[in-house]
Amino acid sequence: MAAAIAAFYAPMIYYIGLLDKTTLTLFLSSLSLALFSCAMEQKNYRWFIASGAALALSALTRGHFLIVGVGLCIWLAIYGPAIHRSRMGASAALLTGLLSIIGPVCLRNYIVGKEFVLVTSNVGLNLAIGNNPAGSGAYVEPPFIRGIPEHEFADSKAFAESQTGRNFQQAADVSSYFTHLALSFIFREPSLWIRLMGKKLFLFANSLEIPETYSFNYFRDKYPAILGMTLSFGILAPLGICGLIALGRRPSTIWLVIVGAIYALSVISFFVTSRYRIPIVLILIPCAAYYLANLRQSTLPDFIKLTWPLIPLWVLCNWQPQWLKGRIARSDRSTPHTLAGNILYQNGQIHQAVIEFEKARSLMPEFGSNYLYLSQCYAKLGQSDKVIESLEAAIRVNPMLDAAYANLAVEFADRKDYPRAAAALSYALRLKPYDPIYRRNHDKLLALMGRRTR
Repeated sequence: MAAAIAAFYAPMIYYIGLLDKTTLTLFLSSLSLALFSCAMEQKNYRWFIASGAALALSALTRGHFLIVGVGLCIWLAIYGPAIHRSRMGASAALLTGLLSIIGPVCLRNYIVGKEFVLVTSNVGLNLAIGNNPAGSGAYVEPPFIRGIPEHEFADSKAFAESQTGRNFQQAADVSSYFTHLALSFIFREPSLWIRLMGKKLFLFANSLEIPETYSFNYFRDKYPAILGMTLSFGILAPLGICGLIALGRRPSTIWLVIVGAIYALSVISFFVTSRYRIPIVLILIPCAAYYLANLRQSTLPDFIKLTWPLIPLWVLCNWQPQWLKGRIARSDRSTPHTLAGNILYQNGQIHQAVIEFEKARSLMPEFGSNYLYLSQCYAKLGQSDKVIESLEAAIRVNPMLDAAYANLAVEFADRKDYPRAAAALSYALRLKPYDPIYRRNHDKLLALMGRRTR
């Protein structure tokens, strides 16, 4: 029954079709769970070591599993099964398995980058993306990121340097800068952060598949026969949670609850997206199958006892309040058109790119980057008036978009309107006071106007 649920679970079908590491993540994490289950049953060091190694491999594809591994080590040391009269033995064995994979990777990172990085160096950036005053709980690409994975570190490093005036030599320094931003927000506005965490918990349990790059809902509309007629998270989650409730606090299965809780917490500590959430279904699917099997064999009183939590859970997982529909769901529909526009722009199909960016703008008129992308298209087409119109619209909806001010300065400079160009660039410098390009161009403009630079 669990295999049938997995075979017809729509997001699993969807991710198989993408050039993405999610399917590999699901394989490695399910392997680690299977080995951990054997370890809990056999109470043997070798199974715990093997499970730890598989969990570390999972962490190389999704960093959240490193948090799961550490959490399991702590749980095993306190409440786990005794091996040779010592719970610490099970914990140490799991930790040994983790270090057997993470250790060589960390050593390799030191040899290549001359700094110790466990798995990835973008923890601070992801923490800041998910914990800021404007956060929605979902992934929102920062305006200083170009949306191309290989440029993500360079873009975040350039932004951190422009804001601080420092030259960051190590990736850990860049990560620390963004970590400081996130922690400053948490301690400065704790009530706002608590509400944000509540939103992220709700998004984690909701049926909406939140995109990061590719949109599940976009492809479901394109291929309804494949993705529209299969099982969704809104169906699976209530069944799986009811299965966990039915299992109760059995010593042989309580670790499933522990793993699920740690993984969920590790995701909502950052931000919620579909591909970050999907590993949780590896726990929900067998629990849902257990619940359905019990339901089929139950008497009427047991049937009522088992089904009463199902309806409120279904309502909770499938309810989409106005703030979710108004911002996150519309962004989900807009994102594919923005991506298509960028691809068309890079391929020189400027007119088609304009059509896609206009669709994205109509769906998300408050998203300044779409106006910025449109201005770049109009610049390629030589339509200067539309360039200025688009950039001014970008600034109206997002006054913090420094690139819009900088591009507006370039457009005014091309028209020999140096005072307006200098004024626009001064706004960009207020947002990025240490940006060397903005500073150099501003000084050139002042020189052209016959003023001293400061």
